[in-house]
Amino acid sequence: MAKLPLHKVGGAVDTSELTTLPADVLSNEVFIGSGSDEPQQGTVIRRGSPTYSLPINGTQQLQPGQYTGGTITQSIPTMGAQNIGPGAQMITIPTAGKYMTGNITIKPVYNLSTSVIKKYEYVGGVGPGTWEGYV
Repeated sequence: MAKLPLHKVGGAVDTSELTTLPADVLSNEVFIGSGSDEPQQGTVIRRGSPTYSLPINGTQQLQPGQYTGGTITQSIPTMGAQNIGPGAQMITIPTAGKYMTGNITIKPVYNLSTSVIKKYEYVGGVGPGTWEGYV
């Protein structure tokens, strides 16, 4: 910020067109601005150069003030491609909080046709079955 000396010699200084407010000037700085013919003190807080680390989809609220820089980082865990084979148990792929860098491929069940599914039943969206044999 530039400093302009105002000399009050012999007459008054016209401050009616000054627009600066304390909220526009750094704290502990003195100025003459809007609202007073007397020197005022700024109120803008110096915040320095903070460092923040964000979680996935995180946000950071910045307080009002003057910043001289800063760093915001974010670390996102990744997971590569996954190949899943069908089985008798439920399969859970732990993807929560991770960025997928590949596809999840679920292998088909071979020989799954209506001829090997019990009559009128469905398996994995295939059916209705036609098999009437007994075991």
